[in-house]
Amino acid sequence: MSKFVSYSLLIRRLMREKDFSAILEVNETTTKQLIDIFSTYLDDLTDHIYLEDGISELMARGNSNPNSMSAEQMLSAFIVVPTEKFLPIHRTFANNEIYDEKEGQRRFEEYDMERKELERNPPALSSVKYNPEDFIKRNYVILNTLYCGLLKNENYAEKTFDFSNYQSAAIVPLKIMDSVKLFRMYKDKPTIRPLMVLRLELSRVFSSNSLSGSEVENVFVFSEKNQNTFPLFVEMADRVLIPHQTAYLIFLILHPILHKDLFDAETQRRSKELEGTKAKAAFENAGFVYRPNLTDKTRPSFEIDGIAVRKREMLVVEVKGWGIGTYFEHKERQEWLIRDLKGIVDGWKYSTIDGKERKQRKVSLLEKIEFVRRNMRIWGFDPSNYDSVEGTIVIKDYPPINFYEGIKILSVEDVRKLFAES
Repeated sequence: MSKFVSYSLLIRRLMREKDFSAILEVNETTTKQLIDIFSTYLDDLTDHIYLEDGISELMARGNSNPNSMSAEQMLSAFIVVPTEKFLPIHRTFANNEIYDEKEGQRRFEEYDMERKELERNPPALSSVKYNPEDFIKRNYVILNTLYCGLLKNENYAEKTFDFSNYQSAAIVPLKIMDSVKLFRMYKDKPTIRPLMVLRLELSRVFSSNSLSGSEVENVFVFSEKNQNTFPLFVEMADRVLIPHQTAYLIFLILHPILHKDLFDAETQRRSKELEGTKAKAAFENAGFVYRPNLTDKTRPSFEIDGIAVRKREMLVVEVKGWGIGTYFEHKERQEWLIRDLKGIVDGWKYSTIDGKERKQRKVSLLEKIEFVRRNMRIWGFDPSNYDSVEGTIVIKDYPPINFYEGIKILSVEDVRKLFAES
């Protein structure tokens, strides 16, 4: 993923610099080397974010005096080591198929074996007409992985994958594929066409849009004169690189951005699925009997997501489909998640309106626990059968805190493991 970011960001930097001939011989080997070096540089920028936000710290490789070292010497004398705060972030990334280099390589080898097996025994092909809502539902996992992975911090999101001009121009993702499919893709060489040919084809693809030819070109064609757009079609000397594979990745990542309403609706649907089925299955696998969606007839707005009972133990369960999001590595996002988790316990719902934090009173989990203790008979539970009534919060991914005011906070993946051990 960092290589893709490096490629996209490097094009911007190289276009600004214009001429590297005095310091770099341009050929296939040096191009790959430059991308590798820049990828390492981006990793270092990410480490800088980790250090600033306190989820990593510097550890010396040996005895050294930083005061007498140059910046280059310090880079080789220290390594960046993640702290405990990084563990839930790392686990959340992995839970959403965003892996570090070592695990990514292992997964790639697994998928490559599957690919080869599919090549030996190809499945029957079926034609499915494209519909953005259906496409998002069928491909939600990979779309969410790309969206949150490529926009995981400010170096990626703000400097590379800024598609605000696509949004203002009302571009739809399918038009990206319509544009590149007009050009032949080669196995052994890039597809390069004159700018005039691309202009003609883009005018055909966008003939039904209200955009003029120059407006379409300003959105899609990155050049020395137009550097404020994503480098999809890169123009130099009136010739344009046609990026078939890159275009497909951009086609995917644009769905959560340009079809945000549909993507958010699917996220919400999956959140409800977590509340309705996955949390229930997790507790039942840990040996509990689970009753979901309990209400009180005298208080229509009062709802308990679930009650889990095992032997003489009762848990009042609050379930949230909260998981990974954009800028997830940043301290501010983690602090918001901690705030919201504590708000469940304390009875506050937080939101941001016009850049200002707002909070609204709601029934707290502590109040729900006390209500269950006093009124469990309305759902058929006998108080004499239980020694304890406690609370727990279950979310989709891995929380930055595990306890607050006596409440356990954990991911749905950890329910079975944690309670099986207790």
